[in-house]
This record gives sequence, C-alpha cells and structure tokens, in this order.
Amino acid sequence: MAKVRRLIKTLEAEGWEPALKREDFTLWRHPERPQRLTLPSYKCSIPEGLAQQVAAIAGITLRAE
Repeated sequence: MAKVRRLIKTLEAEGWEPALKREDFTLWRHPERPQRLTLPSYKCSIPEGLAQQVAAIAGITLRAE
C-alpha cells in the first residue's frame, strides 16, 4: 500500500497544485497539463496499483519504499 502523503509531496515537487479542496478529497491540477487528479484529503493508504496509475497520469515516477 502506498501512502497518500508521499504521493502528494511528490506531486507538489513536480509543480502540481491543489485546485479544489473538500472534506474528503482534493482535486489537483498542473499548469502545463490538461489532466486533473483526485486524491483523498486525509492520511490513508491506497493500493500500489492505483498509486502507479496516478503517477503515470501525472508523469512522475515513484520510488519503492
């Protein structure tokens, strides 16, 4: 399981910004990419496959823990 906080820190380092924040989720956008990502706003773990899909959409690579 991948930690959402680690994924968010990686997204922020790559230039992704929170576009909309709700109680349960945050919508992320990148100024140069048309895609948007939705991630939970709270501390949790997501399946590794889902983390890899998010990373592929975002154009980033995740380090193995």
